[in-house]
Amino acid sequence: AGAFHSPLMKDGGEKLRADLEAVAFAKPQVPFASNVTGNYVEDPEEIRACLMRQVTSPVLWHDTMDRFIEDGISSFYEPGPGKVLTGILRKIDRNLLTHNLDDPAEIDNFVAGYLEKAPAGAS
Repeated sequence: AGAFHSPLMKDGGEKLRADLEAVAFAKPQVPFASNVTGNYVEDPEEIRACLMRQVTSPVLWHDTMDRFIEDGISSFYEPGPGKVLTGILRKIDRNLLTHNLDDPAEIDNFVAGYLEKAPAGAS
C-alpha cells in the first residue's frame, strides 16, 4: 500500500525528474504508450514528460489496454512476479492471451527471442 500515482509522491517525482533529465531520449523504434495519456506518444520530450507525470498522476492503464485491443493486439506479457495486471486484463477480455514471465531467465529468453525476430535496426 502506498500513495503511488498521486500528488503525495511529489518528492519522488522530483528525484525522478532529475534522473530523466540526464537521459537522452530518441524517437521510439517501437510504439510507446503512456499510462498518463492512455495513448501512444512519439515525441521524445513528451515521453520524458509523461514518465515524470506518471509518478503523481492517475494511471490510465485500462485506457491504454483498450487502445491496444482496438489496434488488434491480443497477446500480452507481464514481466516480474505476480499476475495482477494479466488478471485485470483477463477481466477486460477473456479472449486475450496473457503470459507471465515471472523469473529473470524467462524474461531474458523472451527478450532474446524478440530480438532474434525483430526487423533490422529494432531494439
